[in-house]
Parts: sequence; C-alpha cells; structure tokens
Amino acid sequence: MELKTHRSSGGWWLHPEQGDLKYFIGIEVARSNNGIILNQRKYSMGVNSRVYQRLLRRLLYLTNTRLDISFAVQHLSQFMHKPKKYDLEAILRVVRYIKKNPGQGILLSMSGKSQMFAYCDSDWATCPMSRRSITGFCVKL
Repeated sequence: MELKTHRSSGGWWLHPEQGDLKYFIGIEVARSNNGIILNQRKYSMGVNSRVYQRLLRRLLYLTNTRLDISFAVQHLSQFMHKPKKYDLEAILRVVRYIKKNPGQGILLSMSGKSQMFAYCDSDWATCPMSRRSITGFCVKL
C-alpha cells in the first residue's frame, strides 16, 4: 500500500492508495498468521560504520523497532561528542549483532488482549562515569 501525504490546516494526513501496507517511514510491515511484524531489515543492512556520530544516529533510529539494542545505544550516545577507541569498538559490536539478526522486530499479535503497560524510572546522578541522572522507560503492548 502506498501512502500519500498532504498538508492541511490540521497537520499532515496519510491516504492509502491501494493494497496492503509494506513500508512506512523506513519500517517494513509484514503480515503472518500470528499477527503483524514491524522491522527495519532494509535499514539495518545499510548501517555504515565509518563515523561514530553518524552510526549512532542510525542506531538511535533503529531502536524504534529493535528494543533489544535500546540500552546499549542509549549508553553509547552519552559519548557522542568525545568518543574513545573503546566506544567505537562497542558500537561496532552492536552493528555486528544487528547484521546477524537484521529482520528482528516487533510482533503485534492478533491473539490476546490489546493492553498497553508503561513503566518508567529515573535515578539521580547514578551513572558511575558521569554522575548524570539516568531515565528509562518501557512500553509493553
């Protein structure tokens, strides 16, 4: 399904043209008997490891559907402006992990209840390296 957008006074609107939705803003939509799978396989295969900041921006975008890398990417983003050699080595480990599992994503199950649970937590000055506050959240569908 292609989605076309148009601008009106109320904001941007999406209009489905025809068929099933396959891609939307870089996220692949695949249907199965178990439900709908959202992943970024195409995007994850194009990750470039030349520049730490560019790579980190791409990884941050991947965390939309790759929740398994969220903590590592958030931690590595703290060193975006002054990355050290071991920071680059760590980010390349994340890239290797993604390339081993490029199609991993989120399954929106057709069975069961449709409930959303959200959890959040924050700790004041708990990062042992920077003494900065850390905030985290988790949303479960």
